[in-house]
Amino acid sequence: MFGTPFVDHISLEGVRVGVAGLAVALFFALATLALFANRWWLIAAAGVQLISIGSWVVMFSGAEAQVWAGVSFRMIVWMELMVLGAVGLLEARRAPYIVRSEAEV
Repeated sequence: MFGTPFVDHISLEGVRVGVAGLAVALFFALATLALFANRWWLIAAAGVQLISIGSWVVMFSGAEAQVWAGVSFRMIVWMELMVLGAVGLLEARRAPYIVRSEAEV
């Protein structure tokens, strides 16, 4: 979403390879965070991103029906990532180990 405008112009046979590369980079970033942080939602987000990368592989097949199926599938996966991000935010805000001041409570 934030890096897409910078790599959107990179394409190969009509497939946006730059955006696919950005998806792979996001997967590796999420997987690295999941390995070092003790959060369940990071593992789930990395898994959902890995599924999204699988849909990019479908794009290289070239069949028009599969292309639109891949695009629709990535929209669903994007919504799952947003829900997981919101759940992670709520988990971080309500964590019992965070010391809060009296003004925040």
